[in-house]
Amino acid sequence: MSLPRISASLIVTAPLLASAARRAAAADPAAFNYRVLMVKRVGTGSFQDALVFPGGVQEPQDADSRTCAIRETFEETGLLLAKPPTAAPTVALDIGAQSFADLCAKHGLELPVCAQIGRWITPRAQKKRFDTRFFMLNVADDDRLLLAQLASARPQISELVSLGWFQPDEILEMNRRSELALFPPQFYILHELSRSTRWQDLASRGSSIRAGDADAVEPVLCKRSDGAVVGLLPGDAMYRCGETADAAHSAAVHVRDADLFCTPEDAAKQSSASLLRLHRLVMTRASSGGFYNIRLFKTATASPPKL
Repeated sequence: MSLPRISASLIVTAPLLASAARRAAAADPAAFNYRVLMVKRVGTGSFQDALVFPGGVQEPQDADSRTCAIRETFEETGLLLAKPPTAAPTVALDIGAQSFADLCAKHGLELPVCAQIGRWITPRAQKKRFDTRFFMLNVADDDRLLLAQLASARPQISELVSLGWFQPDEILEMNRRSELALFPPQFYILHELSRSTRWQDLASRGSSIRAGDADAVEPVLCKRSDGAVVGLLPGDAMYRCGETADAAHSAAVHVRDADLFCTPEDAAKQSSASLLRLHRLVMTRASSGGFYNIRLFKTATASPPKL
């Protein structure tokens, strides 16, 4: 079992322009008035062929995980999500070969406030493992400095194949149709984002969200007899909630196959309250990496990670 590398990822949400938002609302009153930045990595890197949020491994130059997330987003997309100390972007940024830390120090750039909304650890059965803290930057429609930068996002060819701005629900639908692969953290976060169709609601939720180290999510992967993969999450009765991840991993080896087929409807019929707790992902492994058709099974009695 390899030790996970400390890393960080940034979820950037951007509001639609007022005119575009009005058109979207006219066509569909339930339409999202924001988009989420997603990237697809080159085939030689981690998470190839799957859509992920920008991010990467924390380096010595990074003051903390938040700095790492912002730096990696800059290196992968060209988005320098930082502000000069003046009210207007008067600093001509000579990016060149400077490190991100040197660039910020030279120009006195101010990094944006980003809420940490989760921490996920790669399952121990995987060869490459990461201990990733996820941060969210919810750009407001009156933040001209940051909005001006978003249109300049371009995939850096050494890092990415492509990037794009998507509605959370359209990514989830493409995954359901097996048109693109996702990994559990990205699916779970997009699923939670999809509950809010307005960026204003994301802002109000994000102000009170702070998932600390105690809320780390390390899925335990089990294979069902029908070939599906079940990712057990903290709070699931089969995860042994309250015990260590080591205990949960060991217990998963002895999980009955029948228990892996349990649905919320099945759980509701159980007489024992301990068996009512479902908090799991059921998914199909993609040959190129990631998973298709991910479904979240969560009962009201499960205790999910804070997000």
